[in-house]
Amino acid sequence: SRAVLCRAGGVAHRMTEDHKPSLPRERARVMEMGGRIEFQRCWRVVVEPGGGRPGSGLAVSRSLGDLDFKEPARFVEADPDVTRCVPRPGDAF
Repeated sequence: SRAVLCRAGGVAHRMTEDHKPSLPRERARVMEMGGRIEFQRCWRVVVEPGGGRPGSGLAVSRSLGDLDFKEPARFVEADPDVTRCVPRPGDAF
């Protein structure tokens, strides 16, 4: 998910950051949890097959759902980064 604020004059102000395994901070977090990241047409967090589930890769490092990537280890988080912004006169949306 992505949020953008349109400032006066049509200037876009990014309100969120895409959480991708290619970002150094996200890569480090996943690796510290014992996770693996590999390039499969794009960088992905990878879980090994086991316990009746197939191995798979996810192109984001934070999401809602995707329990295969959260149990037993939390390779993918649901916790967002939050940005606060004070609206200004002329902001459109």
